[in-house]
Amino acid sequence: MLDTTAIADELGRLKAERDAIDARVAELKGRLQRAGIAFGVGEDYQFTFIHQERRCTDWRTVAERLRPSYQLIVAHTTIKGIDSLRVDPV
Repeated sequence: MLDTTAIADELGRLKAERDAIDARVAELKGRLQRAGIAFGVGEDYQFTFIHQERRCTDWRTVAERLRPSYQLIVAHTTIKGIDSLRVDPV
């Protein structure tokens, strides 16, 4: 039998560590961006900022303007199950 108490506590600790690391990465990235530095080399790692544009189509607005029938929408809609694990402090 699994010790769910130990697993829950470990998951919570790992999530907290990841959150702290993500915050530190965001802080360092922000400092570099504000300074206008696009490339840097350390002893073990290097970084490069890359700007990319992402184009997204607002399909909801397109559909609203074209006014497709409910049957057409249902015919082209798929439903998939999604499993996720939520970890919260007790």
